[in-house]
Amino acid sequence: MKTIRLLASLAFASLRLLAQETAPNPTVFSVGVLPFAETDDTKSLGSSASELVGAQLGMSGNLVLIERSQLDAVLSEQGMGLTGAVDPQSAIKLGNLIGAQILVTGRVFKAGKNTYCIAKAVSTATGRSLPAQTQVKGDDWMNAATVLSTALDAAIAKNAADMAPKAETAEARIERLKKMVEGKTLPKIFVRIPEEHLSRIIPDPAVQTEIEFTLQKIGVTVVTNETEADVVVAGEAFSERAIQLGTLVSCRARCELSLTKKSAPGTKQVNRITTGAVDIAENTAAKQALQNAGAKLADWVVAELVK
Repeated sequence: MKTIRLLASLAFASLRLLAQETAPNPTVFSVGVLPFAETDDTKSLGSSASELVGAQLGMSGNLVLIERSQLDAVLSEQGMGLTGAVDPQSAIKLGNLIGAQILVTGRVFKAGKNTYCIAKAVSTATGRSLPAQTQVKGDDWMNAATVLSTALDAAIAKNAADMAPKAETAEARIERLKKMVEGKTLPKIFVRIPEEHLSRIIPDPAVQTEIEFTLQKIGVTVVTNETEADVVVAGEAFSERAIQLGTLVSCRARCELSLTKKSAPGTKQVNRITTGAVDIAENTAAKQALQNAGAKLADWVVAELVK
């Protein structure tokens, strides 16, 4: 039953994200609200405060709230108990699991005779956080929640580009790279990047294929003989199974790359990247993770060529 709930939450989150990408309003974000942290003298107030803030945020025209039950299902499945302050890396990991572009965390505490509630919206794409705070007057938690949610909603809308940057399409990426090399004399390039997945050699290396594909699309000649090349791109890559969520399998990929130019003997440029992907088939997820790494590293290779 737990797995069924988890799959339903992931599927629902994915559908909402797809709808946001195709919707005319680019400022609509998916948001998950975590239970607020508490102190010894504010027991039971954190969960109530986060529920009220979440309810207020759910009425915003800019935000789509992920249901608490869906959020709890993923946290339980992964053995995660995140409340209060969430570091950027944890926010990114959790956001990827539940399909949230923004996580809202907070804390309820007393200072003297006064009770305060602070919250922040954390981007799961960039790690940037936007803070908000208020004093709770008496037992008027509804007013405090309204103040916090209004401040967070306005801050997210104002900083939309930093909170959830719009994804670049494959076509736009190729056009951007073409402009980078426009008018340049392009060298012949040889690419060699063997790969492994779970100790198996992959016969059709996805990183190498993606880099070669990108270079050919922008007009670079890719040669099959290293001696004919002006530039050699070499390295190695591997992928491995990460976690499984019901029937969904995630894989992580790592690629390390070096670039040498015959015009600059004795020197080389290096780079490395780690990426991930999710699919119902492990091999497909592994290939996609490697392809993602190749796409990002291809950008770096092109930038090195035009220096």
